[in-house]
Amino acid sequence: MKFNDDVFISYAHLDNEPLIKNTEGWVSDFHHSLRVRVGQLLGKESSVWRDRKIKGNDYFDDAIIERVKTAALLVSVFTPRYIRSEWCTRELIQFCDAAKKSGGLRVLDKTRVFKVLKTPVPPEQHPEPVRDCIGYEFFRIDPNSDHVREFNRVFGSETERDYLMKLDDLAQDLCQLLNLLGVGLPDGPSEDVTQGKGTVFLADCGRDVTEQRDEIRRELIGHQYRILPDRELPMNVDQLIPALKESLDQCQLSVHVMGKSYGIVPEGTDRSIVELQNELAMEREGKGDFSRIVWIPPGLKVDDDRQKRFIESVRSDPGIQAGADLLETPLEDLKTQIHKTLARAATSVGDAELPTPDESAEIPNVYLMCDSRDSKKVKPVADYLFDHGCEVTLPAFQEDEAAVRADNEDNLRRADGVLIYYGAPNELWLRGKLRERRKSEGQGRSKPYKATAIFVAPPNSQHDSWLRTHEADVIRQPHEFSTDLLDPFLAALHT
Repeated sequence: MKFNDDVFISYAHLDNEPLIKNTEGWVSDFHHSLRVRVGQLLGKESSVWRDRKIKGNDYFDDAIIERVKTAALLVSVFTPRYIRSEWCTRELIQFCDAAKKSGGLRVLDKTRVFKVLKTPVPPEQHPEPVRDCIGYEFFRIDPNSDHVREFNRVFGSETERDYLMKLDDLAQDLCQLLNLLGVGLPDGPSEDVTQGKGTVFLADCGRDVTEQRDEIRRELIGHQYRILPDRELPMNVDQLIPALKESLDQCQLSVHVMGKSYGIVPEGTDRSIVELQNELAMEREGKGDFSRIVWIPPGLKVDDDRQKRFIESVRSDPGIQAGADLLETPLEDLKTQIHKTLARAATSVGDAELPTPDESAEIPNVYLMCDSRDSKKVKPVADYLFDHGCEVTLPAFQEDEAAVRADNEDNLRRADGVLIYYGAPNELWLRGKLRERRKSEGQGRSKPYKATAIFVAPPNSQHDSWLRTHEADVIRQPHEFSTDLLDPFLAALHT
């Protein structure tokens, strides 16, 4: 399928007026960042196009209409002005009509129109062709004042972080669909792109925990899981419940993030969508081949009486807890539990994508994790381990982030022991490696590691920093490498 542009950005030009004189407008900045990020993820220059010429009011241009018809994907920047603009609506309709003739408006379960919500717009005002598409909210609503806080770089570093995280979510999803269309791949779409590991129901939540929910979504998508619901949910209970049941029936796991907000109450009921989803997930458990995880942030304080009652019922009612994992732990522990649950589900159906270490192997496999800056310094360590009866695997250092991540996960699944060579990187790098090792226990392993150690090498070993952990032994190399430093690690591997 041939397209002239990867992405066409449709927007109202009033929304690109800068808040501060002599600065870029929001859409201009968004366009630049999106083009760069999509290109980085595809590994090639991306064609992200928008009309830059119009000033003031929007007007019709047949050349632009022809351009929107030949784009692979459409990104519509929804605002009150966009909805009122006859021109913007026409762009959207023309794209949808053309998409139906060039592969379909939906590819598998994914729509080719992406709604970027720069400013809140009531769902009932969204044009009919995209009313049920999930939007990417580039704003946050202040829970105390109900004021809208737009993700705009001019508002400071915290807002800029939120903006870039949401933009990266959008870019990842755009690239996934471009690959499905064959745009991002030299030989068209591959089977690996179109297949995932499984499907997870990620329940809606209150606005105070959307950041944590988004983090879980990124984690699961990064591991090639499909996330449902993948469309805007109807806000009438008679339509909502069948839609939720349809999504739950396709899933092997549901994840429910509870916060202090009771959440949206759909029309026709007095219960929130958060509570309804949990109840329907309990029903889904009764059909078998399904798990449910409920997470409450540690130390959560709730003021809303309705949410207080709901949270207490979740904690105390055996009927609600039956069959579910209820966690009141840090977010990282929730992620680990999600992976453990999905790994169990995959193992129970013989998922070939999750190989486990060979129980009968006589030669232990060591995954020697290191940074590219230490790839030469780590050689004596790798040689000594190999000479003493170990298979040694080093990490891959490539530009393809997805391939490197997949290789890293596979190495951790297969390893009998993990040795982290900690020389050039900083402490954040080390924490990240420990998290990856911790998560691997829920990603297809059938037995614990025989040995885990951190080998602290120069220049880090020259610092008088405090480094102790119950997750790993700490081996310090003060100056030159000495082989006897590794003997306790080797002894643990060969037991």
